[in-house]
Amino acid sequence: MMSGPTVLDALDLAALLCSRVCHDLISPVGAIVNGLEVLDEEGDEETKTFALCPRGVPRSTAGSARPSSRWASARSSTRRSMKASSPDDRRCEGTGRPPASVTMSPASGQLRGMRTSSSRGHDVVLITSTALTGKPKVLISYDIDPTWVQRANEVLSPLASEETVFEARLGDTTEVEIDATDFLFIDTFHTYEQLKKELELHADKVRRFLAFHDTSTFGERGEDIDRDGIVDPGETDPLVADTDQDGLKDGEEFDEGTNPWKADTDEDGLLDGEEIDEYGTSPLLNDTDGDNLADGLEYLIYGTDPLNNDTDSDGIFDGFEILYNLDPFDGNDAELDYDSDGLSNLDEFVYNTHPRNMDTDSDGLNDQSEILTYLTNPNKLDSDFDGLNDSAEVIIYSTNPLIADSDSDGLSDYAEVIVYLTNPNSEDTDGDGATDKNEIQNGSDPNDPNDYPPRIFDDRISCSVGINPLWFVGLITSILLIFVLIAKYRRVSN
Repeated sequence: MMSGPTVLDALDLAALLCSRVCHDLISPVGAIVNGLEVLDEEGDEETKTFALCPRGVPRSTAGSARPSSRWASARSSTRRSMKASSPDDRRCEGTGRPPASVTMSPASGQLRGMRTSSSRGHDVVLITSTALTGKPKVLISYDIDPTWVQRANEVLSPLASEETVFEARLGDTTEVEIDATDFLFIDTFHTYEQLKKELELHADKVRRFLAFHDTSTFGERGEDIDRDGIVDPGETDPLVADTDQDGLKDGEEFDEGTNPWKADTDEDGLLDGEEIDEYGTSPLLNDTDGDNLADGLEYLIYGTDPLNNDTDSDGIFDGFEILYNLDPFDGNDAELDYDSDGLSNLDEFVYNTHPRNMDTDSDGLNDQSEILTYLTNPNKLDSDFDGLNDSAEVIIYSTNPLIADSDSDGLSDYAEVIVYLTNPNSEDTDGDGATDKNEIQNGSDPNDPNDYPPRIFDDRISCSVGINPLWFVGLITSILLIFVLIAKYRRVSN
């Protein structure tokens, strides 16, 4: 990306100046002159009549035109208002149609608010004055710059012949309504959206000719937007077709969505132009086929197909085969079991385990037993995140490797085994009626049956200190029995 003016040697500068002159002066002037010659063929009355009074010639429509350039012109049938003449002067004999006229619209709505350079003004004067030499009946020119409109009326009006009515008007070519015209010359801002709006608005007004100047190569989107001659950040150089030298022109990069300042937009090792024109891969995706191998690695290093995630069609992605030193060109290695863990290479790909390491997570359980027997995660040392690895739970403590609190007493298996030394498979290790967590919360020893909390809160019985629960139950039962006997005695006495 450039941050200042481009430094050129004398030869390059001369070549660029010649190119610029051809672009900004000779090309549009030639287009206008050619059009006027068709409309004013002095030596061929038949051609002149045909040009001025077309009979049933189809009008141009919006179609699929590409972007135009900076200025817009249109031949308008605006009636004379300042130089009166008879109706016969304004109509072709026998046709009832107005004679040809020209409406020029140098600027466009897309240029609103942008700096107007003196060179731009000179271009407009030269092009418009050339159009005046063709002596059209009417020449109307539009611009969104009021300064140029005023200047054009002052400088160019005296150049118009008595046969021509000239007027420069202030207006946005994407908004103004032009009069019916024989010749529409469009040379506005170089974007598809700009030209599309102009054609949709004005095409039906054109009776005979549509002309475009430089509709594809100059002024591509983003190029020196402020037209200050300096390529600022966010701009491309209008003098360089391919700023990042990736094989795609800057305009093509805008169309593709790639970065015109970065030769390898997706950083996969392939130039954007190569991806589109040679390999068919996406310049926006580092890994077009999604096999976890960058396109550049597949094409340049490993020779695998960057458009096929499984080059050998064995069910295993190329990236997995490369990562674990399998053969991405041998479809038979999918059924092999290199680590002898009971899982084939294809199985290991499915479960994302290491095909050359029988215990991928190094937890003491081989991959097959984790997957088929214990249902634990072969890629995690501790499947339930309780602090104990899977093999310790299965082999040493007989706890559930999938549940952090195997006995559901509110203490994790790790806390019971490592911190409190309680039984991770029993909620009441010492059998005193209080859960391990209850005892720990109330300061008693969960491993001593004679040491229980001052009050036991286990959602079953709440007893006062020193009262045996069984004695309390016996007392209640005795009282109820006495009441039953008294009631029976009274019934017998009666």
